[in-house]
Parts: sequence; C-alpha cells; structure tokens
Amino acid sequence: MLTMWIILAILTIIHLVLCFFVVEKYRKITKVMLLPILIIILIVGKCTSPLLYLALFFGWIGDILLISNSKKIFTIGTASFAIGHVFYLVFIISGLITSLKAHGQNIPYIPYIIGTVILAIIFFIVASSILKKSVGYMAYVGAFYFILLILELFFSILAGKPLLALGFALFIISDATLSTTKFFKKIPREDFYVMATYVSAQSLIIASLLSLI
Repeated sequence: MLTMWIILAILTIIHLVLCFFVVEKYRKITKVMLLPILIIILIVGKCTSPLLYLALFFGWIGDILLISNSKKIFTIGTASFAIGHVFYLVFIISGLITSLKAHGQNIPYIPYIIGTVILAIIFFIVASSILKKSVGYMAYVGAFYFILLILELFFSILAGKPLLALGFALFIISDATLSTTKFFKKIPREDFYVMATYVSAQSLIIASLLSLI
C-alpha cells in the first residue's frame, strides 16, 4: 500500500506543478488519474465497503465533468460529487453508531435527527436566498452540497477523528475556492489551490476511513 501512496504523492506533485504553470492539456490528463489511484489503495487495503468505492467513483466522475467550462456540465459534476458525499456520510454515521453501540453507549437518535434536519433547513434557506441573485438555480445545488460537507465535518468531529475532520475541512476550502472563481471572481492559478486542497482532502479521508475498517 505504501507504494501506491508514494505513486499518488508523485503524481499529485506533477499535477500541481502543471496547475501552477497552467499547462492545461497535461493538467487535465493528470487530474483524472488521481482518484483511480485512491480506488486502488482501497483495493490493496482490502476495503470491502461499497460505500467508499462509490464515493470515490462519483468523485472521479465529478473530476472528469468539471474539466469542462460549461456551467451546465459544472452543475452535473457538482451533483456527482454530492452523491459521492452522501456515500461518505452514510459510511461515517453507520461507523459512529456501530462504535457507540460497541461501547454500550445510548444513542440519542431522535434529538440528533431533529436537530440536524432543522439546522440543514435553516442553512439551505439562508444560503440559497443569499446566493440566488448571484448564481441563479445553482444557489440551491450549492446550498445542498455544502450542507453535506458541513454534516460530514460535524460527524467526523463527533466521532473523534481529527484527520477525517481535517479532510472535510480542506474539502470545504477547496470547493469554496472553486465556487468563488467559477461564479464571483477569478483567482490567479485557481486550479493549483483547488487541487492542492482537494487531493489532500480525499487522501486524508480515505486514509482515515481505511483505519476504521
């Protein structure tokens, strides 16, 4: 497995150099090679959970789609990432519940569910209302997507997994940077900053979740 992590690190460095110097052709090629290596790492690590494979698969589809500059394709790519995050979230919550049960702790399902739903609805309404004038219907897609990221971060902290929480925090930074440059203001070398945080996020998430299996 160490060999695959080294290969991923080398390819990531090459990709980030290409991003920094805006070598578009080869940047796009190396971008779609990164998540398949993480999938191989899952296989080598003898991961049997389909949830993690599906999370990376939909993330990889999102990577491919987001190469396009089309806003319509961007929306579909965002939806693909959102599906991947749903699989991550289900895996984390199910793992947290199993862990709590194993330690004989009572799980306050109802308060957590009600509280989470209320906060998610409030965030969705506020975020979509603020962003609607600027990005149109994408405000709803973006608000739902960031709800998933925030929930993942929350449950990672609740599970006592700092590396996992850091991974999702970096995911939020990466996607916030991407959204800013896509809809509001161009950031010089945005691909470098987006991908540096994105690959770090995915790597930390997979490394942390593999340790739970």
